[in-house]
Amino acid sequence: MKSKMIKFLKAIIFIFLFTAIFYVVTVTLRFKDDIGIHQMQDFYLFAEDEFDVVCIGSSHVGANIDREILLEEYGIKDYNLWAAVQPAWNSYYYLKEVFKQQSPELICLELFVVAQDLEESDYARVISNTMGMRFSEDKIEAVKASIAGEQQRDILLGWPTYHMRYTELNENDFSRYFWNYKMASGKIDSGYDVFSEKKPEVVDSGESIPLYEKQEVYLRKIIELCQEKQVPLLLFVTPYNAPEKDQLRFNRIREIAEEYGEGVYFKNFMEDISEIPIVFEKDYADGGGHLNNVGVEKFTMYIGRYLRENFEISYSDEEFANKFNLSRDYKRAYRMRDIYAGNAVDGYINTGQKLYDDPDRDWTVLADFNTNIYSYDQVYFACYAEEPGDYRGLLVKRQDNMIYIVVGDNYYNEVEVRKDGSVRVAISKEGSRYNIYANDQKVAVDINSSCRKYDGELVVGCELDESGAPFRYSASTVYELEVYNETVSKKDIMRWLREDRTVAASAMAQIQESIRYTMEEEFVGNGIDTYHDTGTHLYDNPIRSWTLLTELDLTCNKESEDLVFLSCFSETPGENRGLLIRYGEDKIETILGNTYYLDIPDNGKESIKIAIVKEENLYSVYADGRKIAADISSYCASYMGNLLVGCEEMNGEPFRFSPVTVKRLEVYDEILTFEEIREW
Repeated sequence: MKSKMIKFLKAIIFIFLFTAIFYVVTVTLRFKDDIGIHQMQDFYLFAEDEFDVVCIGSSHVGANIDREILLEEYGIKDYNLWAAVQPAWNSYYYLKEVFKQQSPELICLELFVVAQDLEESDYARVISNTMGMRFSEDKIEAVKASIAGEQQRDILLGWPTYHMRYTELNENDFSRYFWNYKMASGKIDSGYDVFSEKKPEVVDSGESIPLYEKQEVYLRKIIELCQEKQVPLLLFVTPYNAPEKDQLRFNRIREIAEEYGEGVYFKNFMEDISEIPIVFEKDYADGGGHLNNVGVEKFTMYIGRYLRENFEISYSDEEFANKFNLSRDYKRAYRMRDIYAGNAVDGYINTGQKLYDDPDRDWTVLADFNTNIYSYDQVYFACYAEEPGDYRGLLVKRQDNMIYIVVGDNYYNEVEVRKDGSVRVAISKEGSRYNIYANDQKVAVDINSSCRKYDGELVVGCELDESGAPFRYSASTVYELEVYNETVSKKDIMRWLREDRTVAASAMAQIQESIRYTMEEEFVGNGIDTYHDTGTHLYDNPIRSWTLLTELDLTCNKESEDLVFLSCFSETPGENRGLLIRYGEDKIETILGNTYYLDIPDNGKESIKIAIVKEENLYSVYADGRKIAADISSYCASYMGNLLVGCEEMNGEPFRFSPVTVKRLEVYDEILTFEEIREW
């Protein structure tokens, strides 16, 4: 019995050692590329029903769509299940793997390789597209569809394809065991090198040519599998230098999508290049259609907005981002969820972040804001003690043409205001030492500015007084604000500073779209208490462009003391600014921007039609279809009052009620042409 037990234990030990050695040798030798294998292996490690969107396709998915940006900016939980030069049949079997453990709300299929003539992939590409798959009947079918002959057996067994790799092993080959396996980063880093690519001529003829037969067979299999699972499918093309043949085949795919109808959608993003806006001479990393970091953010921001606007996708909390990149070094303490636009009256945001409760604590603040919108008090953000004789903390404000960044023991740093109004800053603190960056430039390096403890919180658009109450409300516009409870490295700060300002650009576009008004019926004032509040801001953003059209009745009693037709005007002493249209001494007095006076002669008729076109800081004025003045330059600070009819406003209260009649009033958030104005 003792002899048998010893033999049994020896057998167990032998099996254990053989299995361990075989595992280590196999994992060490097998292929470990990051162009398909790694992405597939990682996919199996996520929990069931983890993703709301799955993007499948070639490297045009893997290199061009940053899933962390999708999550952080749009709350979209996406997984990019891609492999290099992935034809439709590999996409089909990848999709089957998706449905085994995920229940996505949308499948996105990228189409670059689907438009190519391809019967079989080359040996290396088959490995990238199949080796990461778990062994199953679907993997067997995927290999059979990908390559012919004895190579099918070698790839399925695995060992014959890599057993001779011991001569080319490197450090990466010893980093994929179960005890040190790291998932691929969710953040794309293609670098900032520029490959000058040629912009394609987009074919818009509507013509098409057939797909390669095998590609179409599997494309239809993908569509029908999604329909069977009742999951919407988006067939899409990323921008690249596509030859005419590819574009004509994309048109054929559009026809196929339309053939299946509801639930199958097609989008060629090359048709939206000017809106994204991809710059082919600057935004590509190579000639294969792969974007650099600038291009990646532009395209990801655009496709994220497109997905949000066109599909019903659950919104996910940003903390999910940490699951994507396990090697991420930074834990974000705060991120401002929405764009902040202060009203200079009572608006502000309290982030709840105490930066100086421990004066030696490390932190980093990243912020993106606009300096063209400003008021008398111009505080962007502050965690700052205004105690007499002991000013300290963090304060970022504007004064005249300078941005002041104050840190620690009232240490001032100056940044000149740029003409385009854009400012992106990074402030990192390590103990009592600071590094400050603005617009890709170092403002201060390793400065020492210690200060006493301060328990106030970081606020946006104002400061806090000694009692913790907000004051110095400011008409500030802050696009982004993030706080990290550690010192972010210079490399990562510079990467953030250099990112394309897509959020800021889209924010300005949103502001531009925020005014459009038509007065429903004519206004008749009694000169006592009647007026009309349009609820429309004209100068909350002083560089906003707009067109105002109005018809004024000139049969009013011109001897009256107050004859205000329209006003969006600050009467604060020393700060007069905005738009004011009133009657006086045989003329219509018009005040534009920073109190530029323009007189429009009384035409001697019963009414006069006036058009004012504002393009940022320049004004053009028309009367009865005739141009009175052009390109009047008159900039003014932000004014948060509404456009009023028949009165003015002082400290938020109407006054100068006027016995006037305004027949028509329209405001547009665009610049109307001269022809449109004349027609009106």
